[in-house]
This record gives sequence, structure tokens and C-alpha cells, in this order.
Amino acid sequence: MRQLHSRRLQSLAVCATVLAAIQSVPASALADPAQTQTSSLCQNPGFEQVDNKNSALAANWHGMGTRAAGKARTGSYALKFDGAGISTGRALSEESFIAPETVKAGQTLRVSGWAMAEAALPPGSIGLIQLDVSDSSWQHITTAKAVVLTSVAAPGKWITSAGTLKVPVEFDRTWHAKVTFSVWSPKNDSAPAVAYFDDISVEPVP
Repeated sequence: MRQLHSRRLQSLAVCATVLAAIQSVPASALADPAQTQTSSLCQNPGFEQVDNKNSALAANWHGMGTRAAGKARTGSYALKFDGAGISTGRALSEESFIAPETVKAGQTLRVSGWAMAEAALPPGSIGLIQLDVSDSSWQHITTAKAVVLTSVAAPGKWITSAGTLKVPVEFDRTWHAKVTFSVWSPKNDSAPAVAYFDDISVEPVP
């Protein structure tokens, strides 16, 4: 009986020690999955790497966005789209190619990301994240799309979305895989669309 009581006391002591250790871990030390996208096939997914020719741009990305400090969901930078001065109905977009040697024929890929509208977007606005696969002659084969922003999106709040596609079994290194994200508004003159994107990811689905 005494041995059983002793073992219970030891177990309670161990539990107390474990709880104390967990409570002592600062929140900043807990890993955010978006900051550890080691399996992502997307280059520079958080826009932390700067273009070597223009410090306003993100390395490995091409389009109409600029790096924005202090607006990131994770890390130090997000990519900003500003519709001011853009003609009505024109989409603001950014794209990056996936290294074909990292894509496997027949696998399922998931494209995802986060977006935030600075203010309420004009009615009819839409923000997309998508993954496109084309063959060696640039003939489009398949697409995965994820709607991440609309005119009803809460301003100042990060929103995420995802989509998946099946890579054709014919895929090889002569084919192309491209990730794109964009925001489009039918009217930009009275309320320019200003949006931020971060943590763009393309990952194999187990």
C-alpha cells in the first residue's frame, strides 16, 4: 500500500514538472507551421529574399507587387498590391515557376496562401491563388484555384484558402508548373484595391 502511494506521489511530481516546463516556454518559441514550410516547392514563399536588381521586389517572383515591411503575417515582409493608378478592371498579379525536377508525375499538389485587404474591396473584387501545369509546348493542362479574397473580406484580417490538383502522369522536366496570385477589382478609380499576400505554398499531398 505504501509503495502504491509512493508511486502515485512520484507520478504527480513528474506531471507537475512537465506542466511547469510547458508553461515556461514563451509563445515566441512555438513554431508557426507557415514559418517552417520545408516541404514547399514554391521559391521564396514569404518574400523574405530580395531581388538582386531591385530592393522593392521579391526574388523569384515577377509581376506588379512590391515587398512591404511591417505588414507580414509571418517573417518581416509580405507582398503588396496597390490598385491606385491602375486602369479599371485590370488584375494585379505575381507569378513564380516551380522547379520541374521537384514535381513528380501523378502526385497531388496543394497550393495555398494568405491574403489581407487593407480596406473593404470594391464590389465584385476577387483575390486568387492558383497553380497551373502546362506541357512542353506551353499548352495548358490543369489548374488548381483558391479564392482567398472577395469584397466581403474583413479588412485587416489575414485569410487563407487552398486548392489541389493531380499532376498528369506524363509530366517530366520539359513541362511547366507555375504558381500565381492576384487581386482584381472591376472598379479602381474610387476605391483602389490594396491587398497583401504572404506564405504562398505548393506542397505534395501525402
